[in-house]
Amino acid sequence: MIRRERRQPVTGAYFKLNDPYKNRDHKNLKYGIDNISRGGLRFSSQDIFCIDDLISISVYINDEEIHNARCRICYFEHDNTSRDGDFYGLSFIDKFMDMKFCN
Repeated sequence: MIRRERRQPVTGAYFKLNDPYKNRDHKNLKYGIDNISRGGLRFSSQDIFCIDDLISISVYINDEEIHNARCRICYFEHDNTSRDGDFYGLSFIDKFMDMKFCN
């Protein structure tokens, strides 16, 4: 995988699943975002996701919804030291994110 977009670290950012994923109660789950770019994001999770799975998400920063997209899980990084679980990467399938919030 080649990264083509600059990543922006973010605080107060998370996403929610817009549709059920493997029988999870998707309405209550929030996944913390580590960094974000126009083309995707990196998040931490104690839940297990599978590479190439397709999901639909809503991205929030400071509890304000800023983006909706269909996504593909594109990578996984195991981290023994993280309390938040392992790291995953998402790539946006249907539209890039507007990065105005970073200015």
